[in-house]
Amino acid sequence: MPTRKLYYEDAYLKEARAKVLEVRDNALLLDQTIFYPTGGGQPHDRGTIGGVEVLDVYKDDEGNVWHVVKEPEKFRPGQEVELKIDWDYRYKLMRIHSALHLLEHVLNVVLPGKWELYGSGMSAEKGRYDILYPENVNRWKQEIIETFNRLVDEGGEMKIWWEGETRYTQIRDFEIIPCGGTHVRDIREIGHLKKFKRSSLGKGKQRLEIWLKD
Repeated sequence: MPTRKLYYEDAYLKEARAKVLEVRDNALLLDQTIFYPTGGGQPHDRGTIGGVEVLDVYKDDEGNVWHVVKEPEKFRPGQEVELKIDWDYRYKLMRIHSALHLLEHVLNVVLPGKWELYGSGMSAEKGRYDILYPENVNRWKQEIIETFNRLVDEGGEMKIWWEGETRYTQIRDFEIIPCGGTHVRDIREIGHLKKFKRSSLGKGKQRLEIWLKD
């Protein structure tokens, strides 16, 4: 069985206990984990396992989550360990990731005609969408910001469910988006936009970046 992914059962879990199943080079395989692995544009979680710093988290082809640690010699199979994530860092990622989903809806509402997403990225500081759209998005900048902030103030549940191997998310009754990341429970938690920046990447290609207020 693949690693039990506790971050999908409760994205707000900050600590948990787990058993070491295997130590391979500098990476640990656990029976369960609260550490989100890099994927879907979301960076891996930071934190400690048994008080040892976690340097990287990744998922293999079988769906197992591996934890690269600073001092792998401190671990052995069968050992019970305590997991602690850097919650401030994770929560920033959850807010940014959720904000990008909300931005997708806002762009659909505000921009005339069709736009196309062809790239995205995020960090704990900001989120990014690279889109194809013929007009300069700055023409609608203020309306995008005001609509985003209004929807945040209204709030709304971020629903999450599985259909087979695919995980879906939906804010209120907005667009249904397949996504494997971690999200806030209610979009009020996202907070208002602090900054919205548009830059050109060439003809019809634009980069939209957002920063959130603390």
